[in-house]
Amino acid sequence: MEWRRLIQAGTTNQNVPDTLTYGGNFSSVSQALTVPNLPDSVMFANCPGGANPGVTKGGNFPGNVIPSCMIDPNATALLNAGIFPAPTATITNGIGQFRGGANTPTNLKEEVVRIDHNFTSKFSVFGHFIAEQVSQGFSTSQWSGDNVPTVGDTFGNPSYSGVVHTTYTISPTLLNEVAFNYNGNRINIIPFASGSLKQMASVFRRDTSAQIPACSQERTTSIASQTST
Repeated sequence: MEWRRLIQAGTTNQNVPDTLTYGGNFSSVSQALTVPNLPDSVMFANCPGGANPGVTKGGNFPGNVIPSCMIDPNATALLNAGIFPAPTATITNGIGQFRGGANTPTNLKEEVVRIDHNFTSKFSVFGHFIAEQVSQGFSTSQWSGDNVPTVGDTFGNPSYSGVVHTTYTISPTLLNEVAFNYNGNRINIIPFASGSLKQMASVFRRDTSAQIPACSQERTTSIASQTST
């Protein structure tokens, strides 16, 4: 039997949002936030009675604070669950830096069994079985493009190999040989999440695997124009 436990040290240094912004408080942002000009049924759907909480469409949010009822509760829950780590360094203009560890363990175990037996001077049998399990951790999800260690995965690659081999000497010039061989491996990629993110699968109702699907965040700017005659 052979086994190995290896932990590779890693670090993370990434920009992350100020935790105050999770609830709509962008007072640390120098640029004024503009209230979008959208239907009341869209902007105030979660506000009590669907009423305007005191903002002017096309104007600025007072104090750069977005009323909490104008923020989708699922988005708030996801942020509060820890999709981003909290900043650990100075926050400037609504953005801080997260500096922390991102250690990744690699575990290896290999087991080998072999048996040889001579039943007679002419008939012998040997067999062996090898089982090897490799488990390698990744602090961020593979092939996802994410850059913070709140969601990662474990890559498992168990493999097996076995053989039973017999020989029978029929005569000094004739040998009969029979062998049975088996081998194979599997690839298991198991995602993991830190903190309360494990409980967030219920937000995505179509997901039946109790896992958070991939989330892509993009920053876009759209310009709409309207003319009248």
